[in-house]
Formats: sequence, C-alpha cells, structure tokens
Amino acid sequence: MEVADLVTYFNEQLVAEYRYPEVPHARMHDLATYVERGFGHGFTAGQDRHKPETLPAPRGGQ
Repeated sequence: MEVADLVTYFNEQLVAEYRYPEVPHARMHDLATYVERGFGHGFTAGQDRHKPETLPAPRGGQ
C-alpha cells in the first residue's frame, strides 16, 4: 500500500468516524511526509509487545 493511500484512508476515517475536519489539500503532502517518516523510523516495530494478556489489571478491580 502506498503512503498516499494510507493518508487518504486516515483522512476519510477521521472525517467519517470522528467528525474531524478534512485535511486541507495543501497539507496532504505534509501529512504523507510525516507518515512516511514514521514508517522509516520503525513506527510499526514492537506494536505486538503490549498484547492484552500482558497488560496489568485495571486499578479498582474493574
């Protein structure tokens, strides 16, 4: 998947699901740059190390 496709998807989800304002067209390139940098710096590395079964129990016995 291309970074531009991810940015478009994120933008559409934020607008549709969370009613955030749409990212202005002039800023889409900036957002794509940030997403690309994130993946280049190991953004996804280690995401599975905090699986639900390894998290501490919530406080207050909930």
